[in-house]
Amino acid sequence: MNTLGFMALDVRSVRPYTLPLIGAAVLGVAVGQLGSTGYPTATLSIAAVIVTMLVSSYLFSLDERSGLDTLYGLARLTRAQVVIGRYATLLTAALVSTLLGVLAYPLAAWRAGVDAWAGLPEAALGVWCGVGWMIAVQAPVCFRSGYTKARFILLVLALAMFCAVMGGASILQFSVATQSGLPGWGLPALVLATAAALVASGALSIRWYRRRDL
Repeated sequence: MNTLGFMALDVRSVRPYTLPLIGAAVLGVAVGQLGSTGYPTATLSIAAVIVTMLVSSYLFSLDERSGLDTLYGLARLTRAQVVIGRYATLLTAALVSTLLGVLAYPLAAWRAGVDAWAGLPEAALGVWCGVGWMIAVQAPVCFRSGYTKARFILLVLALAMFCAVMGGASILQFSVATQSGLPGWGLPALVLATAAALVASGALSIRWYRRRDL
């Protein structure tokens, strides 16, 4: 089984909870709309963070409750394949939920009295990178300790990362829209830094997951 096969397995695991996830995404967008008077990027940030947190929590807790970690070994999946596949699943969930926020963003921008498209691509990419950092920080903790032991730490990290994601995306969108304070290399540097963080995080997750006694 390759990375795509593991992602398909994750999607099948999440499928029974599709409606709650959609409801959470819609709720996140709605909350973002309520807070969009001053911060229209909240529509992007809240949906992406909430959906990715829920998908991550469900998958890692399911692994632990159902003994899927052992099953992965019986299916001849290496620890590295599990880690890479899980990262790919979470990044895909972040991308899909960010795009959902993009669809709702014009209304939030209209309510905030700003140009609906000025800085939107940069803000959306910034949100996705921000959620990528959240995954990079949280996933190694889950692979090392399991979801049950790590859930309090994950909650604290999620709240901190949410504030960072929303604040960073707002600054990025405002800088682009006003053409002030954003160097030309800023966004590429963010993407490269996020990619490097995910690679380093994945390597750490593989190392810790291999040492974990299942």
